Amino acid sequence: MIAPNAGAPSHTPETERAFLNLTINGIDAGQVLAVVKPSGDVLVPLAPLAGAGLHVSVPTTNVDGTPYVSLRALAPQTAFSFDQRALSLDVTAQTSQLTAQTLNLEYGAPPDITHSTAPSAFFNYALNWVNYKQLSEFSELGVSSRGNLYYSGFSFQPNGSFIRGLTNATFDNPAHMKRWIVGDSFASGGLLGGNTFIGGVTVQRDFGLNPYFIQYPGVAISGQALTPSTAQVYVNGHLVSTQPVAPGRFDITNIPVVAGGGNAQVVVRDAFGRTQTLTSNYYYATSVLGRGISDYSYSLGSQRSDVGTASFDYGPAVFVGQERVGITNWFTGGGRLDAASGLVSGGPTAAFRLGHGQLGMQAAMSADKGGGGGAGELDYSYENRFVTYGGSLVAVSPHYATASLPSTANRTTSLATVFTGFQVGVNASVQLSYTASQMRDTGRENIAALTGSVHLTRKLDLLVNADDTFTGVTGSTRQYFLGVTYQLGPETLATISGQGGTGGAGTGVALNRSLPLGTGYGYLLSHGTGSEITDEDYVQAQTSFGFYQASYLGEHGTSQSDLLASGGLVDAGDGVMITRPVDDGFAVIEVPGLRGVRGYYNNQIVGKTDGRGRLLVPNVLSYYGNKVEISDQDVPIDYSIESTEETVSPPYRGGVLARFPVQRVAAVTGEVVVGDHPSSVIPSFAQLRVAVNGKRQVSELNADGRFYIEDVSPGRYTAQVDYPDGSCEFSLVVPKLHGAVTELGRVPCLPRQVGAATP
Repeated sequence: MIAPNAGAPSHTPETERAFLNLTINGIDAGQVLAVVKPSGDVLVPLAPLAGAGLHVSVPTTNVDGTPYVSLRALAPQTAFSFDQRALSLDVTAQTSQLTAQTLNLEYGAPPDITHSTAPSAFFNYALNWVNYKQLSEFSELGVSSRGNLYYSGFSFQPNGSFIRGLTNATFDNPAHMKRWIVGDSFASGGLLGGNTFIGGVTVQRDFGLNPYFIQYPGVAISGQALTPSTAQVYVNGHLVSTQPVAPGRFDITNIPVVAGGGNAQVVVRDAFGRTQTLTSNYYYATSVLGRGISDYSYSLGSQRSDVGTASFDYGPAVFVGQERVGITNWFTGGGRLDAASGLVSGGPTAAFRLGHGQLGMQAAMSADKGGGGGAGELDYSYENRFVTYGGSLVAVSPHYATASLPSTANRTTSLATVFTGFQVGVNASVQLSYTASQMRDTGRENIAALTGSVHLTRKLDLLVNADDTFTGVTGSTRQYFLGVTYQLGPETLATISGQGGTGGAGTGVALNRSLPLGTGYGYLLSHGTGSEITDEDYVQAQTSFGFYQASYLGEHGTSQSDLLASGGLVDAGDGVMITRPVDDGFAVIEVPGLRGVRGYYNNQIVGKTDGRGRLLVPNVLSYYGNKVEISDQDVPIDYSIESTEETVSPPYRGGVLARFPVQRVAAVTGEVVVGDHPSSVIPSFAQLRVAVNGKRQVSELNADGRFYIEDVSPGRYTAQVDYPDGSCEFSLVVPKLHGAVTELGRVPCLPRQVGAATP
């Protein structure tokens, strides 16, 4: 109702105050105490207007210590309607007066993710027996502590010699996506730079330390809504997200797209069913970085040679570094530098996101003891769902040098490549390419290639390949290939092929079963006839404790037979477990004491827990949110379990223990008596209350004072009995459970005292 003279501004008798139901652009803002003036103006508190995102730039009026705003003063950008009978106030503001909202569609880390830095370790081995005569072995050992990895690889050659592989310590900083490597590492200077192993220190940006971070400029669409609306986001005609939109301007950012060109569309539907469509053609380039984002790698140390054949073949000091920075969302600039004794090599790099494709370029100059040189590179590419094309050109002077390319070494002095690929209808595709290269010392080579594929039926595919290779030594060599594949099962393919060309003609048959991600087997049986008689056969087996392969290769009158066995040991903090080789992180599912519980990794079954309730999940992705879960159907009914799913994130090549605590529970029964014998009494129809594992339970006693409590595990609990003459407390001691119901016998309960339960 409206109350006159209720504390209105200046307390004039003409003003009135009223509780009104306020809506702002169709959104309920609650009930406010407004000031209604005879002139028709209405003053409302500033807080609900600001809370709805309305910009208020006019002076406010103080009403009993609260700032109020005149709605008439907000005109013409804001209008209002006051209904005195309904006591409602509707405010409609233009979108320019509302705060812009940002709807970020970036896939962030799961909210329940658990990052582990607990200690863990792994050991991988691989034995290779060549022609049943030469035996070699390779192993690697890694220890993870506080998220840091201490690693070394080593091997034994067929002659029995020991060779140390790479040895290093890796220190990761996921928050800043920075990685330090102390010891052996691979130093990369890019296409025109040095690429070599060093023993020293490397610091680099690694976006893999935060796999949810988007380093490329995203796709965004902006618009505005007058009323509460719903925005449906489409990419190339496919719905990818639905978002609620409040009145006002909005920016939808980081729309999930794939690399290349495409079309993004936002359909905004308001509260009255009206729609507006916003469209944007985009090119998502992965060669440029977002504005202000940097990517770098700097390595300093002694150059290491003959990795794999020598343990300590270190040479002179060398520096290899490169960095790129997103100057804008369409231009990324940078540079690289190699430096060593008597060597300097470096130059700028640039990448551009165009409206139609992406362009990259590099330039470099070098000076060393053999003289000076230069190099340059230019590339362009475009791709979308239907077509891809592009080309590149690389030119290198005869004596250009880097940390891994001496000025005296033979090199490719020119390399030109053009390519294209396109869809033919919905079931066929064609790829064409041409490459022309010139080596400084060995002449030129030109290769033209055509590849095509046709999806004939759901299980039948046709493959075609033709290429022409020309060299200054052998002249032109042509090869043709035609193959038909038939899918016999989800993992099995049969292939019949024919080939011809300069070297002659031949046919081939093959039967291939791919190895599953989990345990299982695979094989390849192939045989070729004609100009190139080739037999390539292998059988593979992958178990929870190893990988095994027997292979045979016969061609040109020679043959080789190999046996390979590999596996590993891991420890994630709950004891050593045998496994097949682990290449990344790993997880151990633990359901203490329960055998045969099925475990899942990203909704795919991995296996069942062993006698200790453990199950190893190999090759879990580092720093990523990996979902591991167990089947509650395999947990006995007399056990309680807190959760069946966990999202875990191990560190680089580290392990994580995913523990699912279970506790055996059952029912207990007994008889309560109040007081000491012989004066004890039975609290008939009283109420017993007890907290078990954080859960409050109540049991109504019968005429004999008997109670019955379910879902209780072994332990000591404080129980209270309320009866007409008072209450008493006692310690309810539950022993190790046997069977579904455990009898505790007579339990004395002393008023205001604590007694002991006697089973």
